[in-house]
Amino acid sequence: MKGALDRLERVLRDRLKGEVRRDVPAARLTTLGVGGRVGLLVEAASEDDLLAFSVAVRESEVPWFPLGAGSNLLVSDEGFSGVLLRLGSGLRSLEVRGEEVQTGAAVKMPVLAEVTAEKGLSGLEFATGIPGTVGGAVAMNAGAHGQDMGKVLEEVRVFLVPQGQSVTLRQEELALGYRSSGLPAGSVVTSARFRLSPCRPEEALGRIEAYRAWRREHQPISSPNCGSVFINPEGVAAGELLDRLGVKGMAVGGARVSEVHANFIVVSPGATATDVYRLIRALMRLAEERAGVKLEPEVRLLGNFPEVEE
Repeated sequence: MKGALDRLERVLRDRLKGEVRRDVPAARLTTLGVGGRVGLLVEAASEDDLLAFSVAVRESEVPWFPLGAGSNLLVSDEGFSGVLLRLGSGLRSLEVRGEEVQTGAAVKMPVLAEVTAEKGLSGLEFATGIPGTVGGAVAMNAGAHGQDMGKVLEEVRVFLVPQGQSVTLRQEELALGYRSSGLPAGSVVTSARFRLSPCRPEEALGRIEAYRAWRREHQPISSPNCGSVFINPEGVAAGELLDRLGVKGMAVGGARVSEVHANFIVVSPGATATDVYRLIRALMRLAEERAGVKLEPEVRLLGNFPEVEE
């Protein structure tokens, strides 16, 4: 793998305008701040860079993974010997045209919420509490406060890395579900178009402030975390279920279930990705044994994790 990664690095440095970095600590790339090192971090500055990346990575057969803001990603302590692909400055445009909003996929969701509210548009206020990018939010149909991306999304532009081409997909073609989408395998969202509703700016900004206040009271925003750990199972919120099981404060090494919200895991200095993983597995086991519910992680796992004794 090292030889293939060396060759890929040389090719990417030669062909891309965006940044290419070797041996990057995952702790710098994720909101959890844990994990090993990443073989290559590639920042695509434009769709031209994505095309060059597509050709190079297909020739090398080195594994790759898309990276947004790193807010729902856990990289193992062994690290990831492949490539993390992140979108750069050329994919951070944001344009408001009447009730339509066109935005690059690298735009952060809280920024999108703030800008559209200031322009007197309603529909994306919920995004102020989603610590990710537009691309990641589309891919998982992110939502909060009873809203989600599918309710306001019209279409997306997607780059298909295996095919080396871009396509535009309407909302109805994305098969959006609860925290899921039907995006093609190996695809990277590059832009999205939303249709919002007109309102007075102070009304939308007021809702944003109310959502922020709710987060400050109900989520551990002052401690490193990866957002909601588990997808809500049918009929109950994951946090409510875990709270009933009495897991708040439960810890494995430097990872701990938040005392503020049971569906959040927070980490202390010295915590490892293995600590977080073992705690996730322990919570899944407890939920199944005591409540008969199979919890599904919302956080994405990247790399090799150790076997966990039941």
